[in-house]
Amino acid sequence: MTASGAEPIADAGAALGRLIESLVISYSLDLAVATFTLVADYPDRAPGAQRSFVALQFSSVRGFRRYRGNLAELQASADTYSTADSPSPIVIQHLSTTGDDGDRHVELWFGPNFGGVAFSYGGMAGFIRHARTEERDGDWIYRDARTGEAFDFARPFAGALDRS
Repeated sequence: MTASGAEPIADAGAALGRLIESLVISYSLDLAVATFTLVADYPDRAPGAQRSFVALQFSSVRGFRRYRGNLAELQASADTYSTADSPSPIVIQHLSTTGDDGDRHVELWFGPNFGGVAFSYGGMAGFIRHARTEERDGDWIYRDARTGEAFDFARPFAGALDRS
């Protein structure tokens, strides 16, 4: 477990398959290290947690494509997206994976307004973070369910997944 409370997931591929209709918190493509990181709401929660988040890091990424949707205000999001910066939330409406070890392909569709992304990748790692929530003066506060550490909803894995 990292200091942030993020825990590795043994089967990242199975976690990816659970993300249909999940809220996308963020995604980012880092061409310098050929990675794509997807952070989303996760349906499986630890006992006592009100919400869970998953981060999937795809490695050896190549052939990235952004399929643009029909909503002009979402066209600027190409290789990055964040709920903190977007006027409209998106969810994973469809996903498909093909290929085998070392040569896999994924397509993620976020709906007709946003569009989607597709790319090939060599490997994937996953991390999960469970949260307790509380409302205070109309604002939601997220705390790690195990450590009690407060964190930003739009950046639940901040510091935990940064490359060194």
